[in-house]
Amino acid sequence: MLGLVGDRDGVRHLRPFYWGFIPPGRNPSDPRKPINARAETLADKGMFRKALVTGHRVALPADGYWEWRAASGRAKRKQPFFFRRPDDAPLALAGIYRFWHDDTRPIDDPESWVPSCAIVTTDAPSDLAMVHNRMPAILGREALEVWLDRENDDADELVSLLRPASEGALDFYPVSGRVGNVANDDSGLIERIAFDAEASA
Repeated sequence: MLGLVGDRDGVRHLRPFYWGFIPPGRNPSDPRKPINARAETLADKGMFRKALVTGHRVALPADGYWEWRAASGRAKRKQPFFFRRPDDAPLALAGIYRFWHDDTRPIDDPESWVPSCAIVTTDAPSDLAMVHNRMPAILGREALEVWLDRENDDADELVSLLRPASEGALDFYPVSGRVGNVANDDSGLIERIAFDAEASA
C-alpha cells in the first residue's frame, strides 16, 4: 500500500509499505505482524510508542475501507460492508510504521530495508457500530498536518487526534463476500449488493 509521510524538512512523500507492522526481533517471514494498533494503547505499548514519538507516522490514502459484520443470531454468515464519505472524497487513515533491516546486507543498500505499517483504530460511532465496534482513525486536514510533523513528539497531542468519526460522517453498504479473497482485485468489490437480512441479521 502507499502511504504519505513527512520528512524533517516538512516535505511530504508517497512511499510503499507492507501492511503488517514488523516488531523488533522478528522478520518479514514471521506471520505474527500486527495489522492494526489501538489508539487507546498506542502511547503505552513499547513497539508502537517508539514509532509514535519518533515521527514514524503515516497517512494512508483510501477511497474507503471494508469491515465485516459478525454472524450472530439467525445469521448464516458474516457480511462485508464498504465504508466511504458521502461525497466520495478520499480518506486519510492514520498509521504507524518502522523499517526492518536485513542484517545480511549492507546498511547502505536500499533493498535491505523493509518498510512495514499498521493502521491505527479507534471506537466506531453508534451508526457504524452496528457493523463493527472499531474503525480506522481518520485524519482531517488539520490533524493530518500535525500527524505528519516529524518534529512533533508529544504523545498526548498525537493520540488526541485519533478520535472516532462523528455520526453520519461515513456512508456504508453491503458488498460481495468476494472481498474476503485476496486474489480478487476489481471494482466489483465496492459495488452495493442487496442486503440479505435473513443471512446477515
